[in-house]
Amino acid sequence: MTLRRLLCILPTLVAPAFGQVPTTDRILVHDFAPGKTATLTASGKELKEVLHLWTPFGTIPYKAAEKPNPAVAVFTGPIGADVTPGVYETRVITKGGISTRRFLVLDDLPTVVAADAAESVPSKTLFSGPGCLNGYVNALKPKYYGIALKKGQAISIEVYARRLNSALDPIIQLATADGRELGFADDTPGLAGDCQLRVVAPEDGTYTLQLRDVQYSGGGAHYFHLRVGGFPLVQAAYPRRTSNGSIQLLSDSSDAITTSTKAAPGHLIVPVSHHVEGGSGLALSSAAAGVPQLEAEPNNSREQATTIPGGKSSIAGRFQTPADIDWFKVTATEPYHLCVTTHSRDVGSPADIVLELWDAAGKKLQESDDSGTNDAQLSFGLPAAGDYFIGVRELSSQFGAAWTYDLDVERGRIELGTAADTVSVPKGGTVTVPVAIKRLGASDVVTITVEGLPAGISSTPVIVPANQKTAHVSLHAAADAADMWNQRIRLTATSARGSQPVLYSPPPPKAPTNTLARLQTGVFCRGTSAAAYSLSASAYEVAIAKGAEAKIKLTAVRTGDWKQPIDIASAVAAAELPAGITVAAAKMEKDEIEVTIKADDKAVPGTWTLSLQGTLKKDKTTIVRPVPTITLRVNAP
Repeated sequence: MTLRRLLCILPTLVAPAFGQVPTTDRILVHDFAPGKTATLTASGKELKEVLHLWTPFGTIPYKAAEKPNPAVAVFTGPIGADVTPGVYETRVITKGGISTRRFLVLDDLPTVVAADAAESVPSKTLFSGPGCLNGYVNALKPKYYGIALKKGQAISIEVYARRLNSALDPIIQLATADGRELGFADDTPGLAGDCQLRVVAPEDGTYTLQLRDVQYSGGGAHYFHLRVGGFPLVQAAYPRRTSNGSIQLLSDSSDAITTSTKAAPGHLIVPVSHHVEGGSGLALSSAAAGVPQLEAEPNNSREQATTIPGGKSSIAGRFQTPADIDWFKVTATEPYHLCVTTHSRDVGSPADIVLELWDAAGKKLQESDDSGTNDAQLSFGLPAAGDYFIGVRELSSQFGAAWTYDLDVERGRIELGTAADTVSVPKGGTVTVPVAIKRLGASDVVTITVEGLPAGISSTPVIVPANQKTAHVSLHAAADAADMWNQRIRLTATSARGSQPVLYSPPPPKAPTNTLARLQTGVFCRGTSAAAYSLSASAYEVAIAKGAEAKIKLTAVRTGDWKQPIDIASAVAAAELPAGITVAAAKMEKDEIEVTIKADDKAVPGTWTLSLQGTLKKDKTTIVRPVPTITLRVNAP
């Protein structure tokens, strides 16, 4: 079962909100640039009682309107001069909730203001030098822009649409005043369906740029960010996954550019830029724990295989020639479970990777192609000591600057993900963030902790045994917690193999096509009014001996007319509880009840976690509320 499939079956716990959650269809920007005072206009629904616009580098204040419009919200504020140009996540925060993410380009090119609708030729909107412009395309109506060029002048043109999760599938065409085509671009490799173009002007004049959807579709959801200037065109950052340090910007049309990257703590999306006089070339990388080993040619046969060090290794590679295949050698000193995980499409590469595992005798042991939206992954128990070979190839023999891949090579693997993007924590109550755990040849005990909690909000570490596939991380708001707060928290899992973030893994029906939207660590939390009911325990640390039992008193605090019985049970399936531990289900008729916990002779001494929850049914409404995490200490008799 894949991690995303596992997330589909996790329960969703919802707390009441102050009002309707805001939604945004698009956000158009002006002077959204380092060192500038930006103005951003969000269009959507339920844009009421707006507080601010959240970005990874700070909030941008809401500009109050004389006549508030629930379909429009304007934000204005300064952008730090040290913010790296690139693509950033944004969210509208209101008293009613937190919007889903919209991606925007923070650009160091000057903003060009459209002088007309730009839907006819000649257009009054003119690029007289480097600049950027954003808007949206209407159905059957291409956009036309004038670009003033001198003879011999090279010009770069790039469109961001698909990479911003826009519905627009863009194409661009540059033509002379008399209609002769100078350049055309559609689906540039590595740009997720976006396109870029570089041409040299044959003579002085004003050239016409046409921008449209490939099927002439349009509407407010078909938004774009257009860049025009002398900047380098970039199709990929290499490696795509790395920690702070040196990184290359690759393109089929120019030599590689070496620059550096710096990740913001807690963020997976890392903008990378290289500035020249005509603007910055932009790319994205993904934050990783270390710097990967770069594959080195020649390694096109098992005899030329690159040796991978023992333990956990990270590899970055490129397909540079047709039908290129890269080989790596792993030397096992004993039998163990080998896991090789590909990162390509999940970090923006178009490469469809095929992995092969061979032994020293030339026998293929396993092959893996992608599984739906997941990249290839090998998981195999090596039967004996010896040399083993990993082959990496592109399914369709594609190659070029954009066709890169990253590999994690490990002794077993643990993957943790949550489908929760935003949760509401009721005042005086508790909510849980469900986490799915996928193990591949790894039985480590995992401890999940929460970072970044505001004052008045607490969370107890959750200890996950080897047999548990789901964990419930509780967030509890004190009775005197702030009435309203918004905070992004981070979940971190620690085991004998080190620390790793709990990643956002939306289930397939909701999974965005844009890989950017998958690169998220952390969950947005917000404070709300008291829930219909909340549950608390008489003790949150319980000691029990093997062969004994313990009792915990649970208490309910109810609001309004929620007086119905509450069914109390473990939030974790009985088969996934710590070995030898059982929790007796109970029905809370009033506001108190005792729950019995038993430890039989198979119970394993140590510290574990219990996640309990209550279920209340009233007419056609069912409300599930958790008990704050209980730490269980099993002692030897």
